[in-house]
Amino acid sequence: MAILKWLLVTALAVVGVFALFNGMGTPLPYIKFKGLESFGVPAGVICIAASIAMAYFWKITTSGTTTTTMQPPR
Repeated sequence: MAILKWLLVTALAVVGVFALFNGMGTPLPYIKFKGLESFGVPAGVICIAASIAMAYFWKITTSGTTTTTMQPPR
């Protein structure tokens, strides 16, 4: 479950960074989001904020105890 969490967090952060680059006019040679050029900056900020919120608020429950993936089990 922790792998799924961090894959989703990383994917949202990467999409957010690419959207910010695209929205600010930085040329990305292999990635063109023609429909999102005018919405790149807000979409990037939303994706990065969602990845931070997901990393912070998504708790993983194992054997009745709630832990985050950043702390080792006790």
